[in-house]
Amino acid sequence: MRRSHLLAACLCCLMSSGMAHAVPDEKTPDYEQIGRFIYGFHRAGASIDTLRDPELARNGPPALAARAHALAEKYDAVIKADGRATDAEAQAILREASEVGAAVDAWRRSRGR
Repeated sequence: MRRSHLLAACLCCLMSSGMAHAVPDEKTPDYEQIGRFIYGFHRAGASIDTLRDPELARNGPPALAARAHALAEKYDAVIKADGRATDAEAQAILREASEVGAAVDAWRRSRGR
């Protein structure tokens, strides 16, 4: 049997069993939502590497370093929860990511980096 025929047969079996149309339950990660969150986070101007930068922790303004650390923890919590965050929570995190990312960039520019 050719590969394309085998794939078609497998797809037909999945569709007839209903598995191809399965509704995600609470244990199934919503990869689309996770992807949108990750994309939005980076699009907002924040980077996990930047938020966890040891130089920021050592030499940055303490309030900014604490805020960056807290934001990285929130990001991790959403990812570990398979992207399960309410829209309001996700929007608040993305708003904060934009603010913290801009503040970290301004701090780096002030140091000539």
